[in-house]
Amino acid sequence: MKKIQDENTGWDMIRVVWTFLTVVFDEVDGVLEPMGLHQKRIVLLALLDVVDTPAGLADVMRAPSPTVSHMLKDLEDSGLIERRVDQLDRRRFRLSRTEKGEDALRVGVEAINRVIDGRLNGIDGGRAALIRNGVGALAEILPDVPPQVSSES
Repeated sequence: MKKIQDENTGWDMIRVVWTFLTVVFDEVDGVLEPMGLHQKRIVLLALLDVVDTPAGLADVMRAPSPTVSHMLKDLEDSGLIERRVDQLDRRRFRLSRTEKGEDALRVGVEAINRVIDGRLNGIDGGRAALIRNGVGALAEILPDVPPQVSSES
């Protein structure tokens, strides 16, 4: 990707972040695919730390409920998540990662971290630190961002 100017617009930020995410997920596909995952499914697995209902996940992902339900069914069929009836409202389901799902998330997160570390190691250390610190600064100004999602229990 060509170098962009020193003062970037909001659109430049969106374009670069989107491209960065795409490149990272393309590079980890080989790790994710054998586990039945792709970029949206690993995010869905991780978001179970934030919300554990199909409707809540659809809301957080800003995706149509049928799309999220389809991905959840695939994750369930792969043995990565399980559904259980909500004891307070028997019409609803609660979702959780299985042990296999925990392992898949951990492996996926480790692969993503390796790819990002490799990319950041390819630039000047000061600029890499600026990028890492910038993520924290962005999180501070975005009240709608879900809490940090961790693969650790």
